[in-house]
Formats: sequence, structure tokens, C-alpha cells
Amino acid sequence: MLAALALVAAAPAQAQVAKRNALEVAHLMLAMHREPLAVYSYAQLYESCTERTASPEFAAAPNAQDQLQRALLELAAAWHRVPEAEANKLALQCKRRMMKLMGPRGRYFTPVELEAWRKGSGFDPGLLLTRAEGQWVVREAVAGGPAAAAGLQAGEVLLSVDGRPVADLGGNELSELLFIPVASPVQLVSQRPGEPPQTRTVARAQTAPEKIVVAGQAPGHFYIRMAGFFEGIPVRLVESLRAQPVDGSGVRVLDLRGNPGGRFDEAQAVLALLGRHGNAGTWYPLQYRPGSAEAKPFSATESVNRIKGTAATGIVELREWLVPGKWLVLVDSDTASAAAWLASALRELNGAVLVGQPSEASDFGVDVLQTVEESGGMAGVRYEVSLLGLPSGKALTVDNARPDAVTRLAPGNIKPLPRSVADWLQDPLYTQIKDRLRP
Repeated sequence: MLAALALVAAAPAQAQVAKRNALEVAHLMLAMHREPLAVYSYAQLYESCTERTASPEFAAAPNAQDQLQRALLELAAAWHRVPEAEANKLALQCKRRMMKLMGPRGRYFTPVELEAWRKGSGFDPGLLLTRAEGQWVVREAVAGGPAAAAGLQAGEVLLSVDGRPVADLGGNELSELLFIPVASPVQLVSQRPGEPPQTRTVARAQTAPEKIVVAGQAPGHFYIRMAGFFEGIPVRLVESLRAQPVDGSGVRVLDLRGNPGGRFDEAQAVLALLGRHGNAGTWYPLQYRPGSAEAKPFSATESVNRIKGTAATGIVELREWLVPGKWLVLVDSDTASAAAWLASALRELNGAVLVGQPSEASDFGVDVLQTVEESGGMAGVRYEVSLLGLPSGKALTVDNARPDAVTRLAPGNIKPLPRSVADWLQDPLYTQIKDRLRP
């Protein structure tokens, strides 16, 4: 099937672009077609890729490889007729449309995007957004960032991004519009309460994510906020906890609001520090498709030993203080992926109570990671599918990540997430949960 792509008649350089793009699409179609968790016909994948109806003969034999070969040749020929940059853009759109079939979280990552995602860095307007009453609301325009410089403020409702309405978008879809691997401006339309909509052209700047924002004492409890799971998070947590005097009393408050997740191995290491693991047994935090060699059982010892490699002392003492305590985990609509997994795992292991708003449905489901690998001038797609698994053996879903106590979040009562214990004491949520801040 793939050999037929060499028949695309063209000038050598542009033919190679068209052939490479069609090969990547072919690999993705084959992988998705064979995936036991979600089997799609070639015709359905082709229609998703091109956003047009397949030919009658293709639709009549939706899984015939000769028809798929013909469709791929048609794509390659179309991509050959346009400039290289446009051909690459069309091919990328094609792969991303196919990935959407996997569910709301399905996404295709280019190598550049994947590297930015792993490091938690990229280019964005410097906005923290949250769901409130069915709208995307600015929780914070990051100080010194492009959005703050353009005048955006907490409490503004975001209406559109580059002309696309956002009210019905999931968190991942909105993130894809705002967070990109290159610097370019974005047009945002937002509205302050009681005022007409405003249109602003906002730059994107390279950002380094906040990690451990604060760990400190407050009346009756110890407060920790984690803004994401990127490289070095567990060590940073250990260092922050060591820097604070602890008396072993009170509630442990873990604030995961606005936490988009990140590197899953870092989240596992944090769970190794915070969770009770004695009676958890063997469980698989990543539940891959049947037969995958990637599935590995969770090991708290292995995770802690990895942290010890960079933070050699005091972990046992910290665990003796942290683990037995009463945990209150704060979540919201933006607590996604590895962060939602950590919250739900702590509930199962430690009896933690989850408080806040339910996560967006788009933050759960099939977890898909794509990379393009070059080998001898040929391109391929590495395809892995997994579900986030909990200690109980269940897969993470919206239902089993739902908070135990749902709190109200209104657009007119939104403040930036805390950056100090003093900020936390002024947080609107603090006044709603004071009665829970007792051992």
C-alpha cells in the first residue's frame, strides 16, 4: 500500500513532502484501525482527515486497502499542488482531525509540541482560565505577561479566540488555541461585567510554568498549591516542605485548582510521597491496550528512590508527617489529567476529601500521545493508548473524579489563585470550607 505513494509524479523536493505527509497519515490510519479500544473504518478516518465525504466506491468497501491506497494517493497529489508550508499545514490538520475521533482528549503532537509539553514550556498569552456558570472566565492575567499588558483582568468572560467562539470548547481544545510552540499574536474577544465586548490582539510569550507555588502554615492547617507536574516537581515539593516548620497537627490542604497535569511520572512520584501504599496492592496507573509491554505496576519505593537521587535526606520523616494526616484536596474544572488522577488516588489511598468544582469532561478518557520519527527518510507514527488507572483498578472517569463537596464559583467572585498563605486566607473558597479545616 505505502509503496504506491512513490508513484506521485512531481518535482523531487515537493514530491518528497507529499509522500512523507501521506506516509504519516497512512501509519496513523493503520494504527487507529487496529486499535481494539476504538476501531474505525478507513473511510471514516479519511472523511475525518479531509472533512469531505469519501467516494461511493470507498464507502462501499470501507476497510479495503486498495481503496485506502487510492485515498492516500489522492491526498499526496493534493499536497503536491500547494507550497510546502501549506502542504505541511494541511497534513497536520488531517492528523489532528483523525485524533479527535479518539474522544475529546485525542490529540496529535508534533515533535516540537511534544518537547514543549514535556518541559511545560511554550508560547501563550499568559492567561489562567476557569469554567464558571458555563463560561470561560479569566482567573488571572499573569503579572508581566502579554494578557496583563493588554489589559485583561480577572473576572472577564472570554468569548472567542482568533474568531472562534469558546463557550462550548473543552479545556484541551481551548488550550490548543492559546498554547502553541511558536511565538505569534492571538486575537481575543472578552467582556467585563456590565461592559461591551473588547477585542485585543495579544502577543504570546515563552512561559515557564509555576511549580510549587506555596507550602506553609495557616490557622488549623498546612496549605500546599501545585500548579503542574513538570520536571523536578517532587524534589521541589520536598525542598518546600523542609523549609517550613511543621507541628504535625491540622489538615493538609492540597490545592490542585487550575492544575493541567503534565508529566505523569512526576505525578506518580508526588503520590509516592503523599499516599498510603501499604494495603494498596499492585495496580497499574497507566492501563494500556491489551498486550502492550508499556504497562507497569505502580511502585512507591521506586518513585521515592528516584527522588532520593536528588534529595537524599528527610523523605522518610516527611512521609511520617504527611501521610497520616487528614487531606483536603481542592479541585476545579481545570484540574485535569495527572492532577485529577492524583486527587482521586489520594481519595482512595488516604480517604482524602475532594472539594470544589467537577472537572471538564474533555479532561478524561483516552490518553493519546503521538510522535513522528524519521528513519532513513521515511516517517512513522508511534501510537500508544492508555487510560489513567486508580488504586481500585478502575479507570479515571468524570464520575469517579467528582468532588465530595461542590462549591459555587461565579464569574463575579473570581480571584487569582493564591501565591502565598496570606493570599489563600483571602481566597473566596477559604470562607466556604473553614469548617472543614479541623483535624
